[in-house]
Amino acid sequence: MIKNSTNPSQKRLTTLQVSLLGIILGLRIVLSFVPSINLGNLVQLGVGFIGAALSGALFGPWYALILSLFNDLITSLLQGKNIFLGFTLSAGLGGLFYGYFLYRKPASWKNIFFAVLCILRELGVRLLYNDDVQLLFPTPPSLSSSFPSLPLPPPWPSISGFWVFS
Repeated sequence: MIKNSTNPSQKRLTTLQVSLLGIILGLRIVLSFVPSINLGNLVQLGVGFIGAALSGALFGPWYALILSLFNDLITSLLQGKNIFLGFTLSAGLGGLFYGYFLYRKPASWKNIFFAVLCILRELGVRLLYNDDVQLLFPTPPSLSSSFPSLPLPPPWPSISGFWVFS
């Protein structure tokens, strides 16, 4: 006699839950094409967080992480952008944080605040591209002018054999 080898304590997704995950993934993909509103240089208001927060609140941190990874890969392919694993992991961590702070927790401003506070990864993206660093970390003029600026060539030669200076 062959017994079912599945562990009864292991939770499995029902058909309804799998279909809801697919619907939320589709919603996130559609919302990624909605343009966001830029307020100043550092603030950007968009609606893309709705799907991440919804998946985190309904299914928990691990399913939200997986859904965020898939969403980032699919939207990058659909929009014709390059896939950078740093951004993909950052999107996955966003889903993880939404799930950690919103899954099976009371809907309070404190939980929402901490979830959004952990999601402020756009600051890191701005710093990666060196946008508005002076606004974030202002330095006195005497300190910034004391550092010498040396024009150094890159460590690789150009195609013609001469060094490329940027």
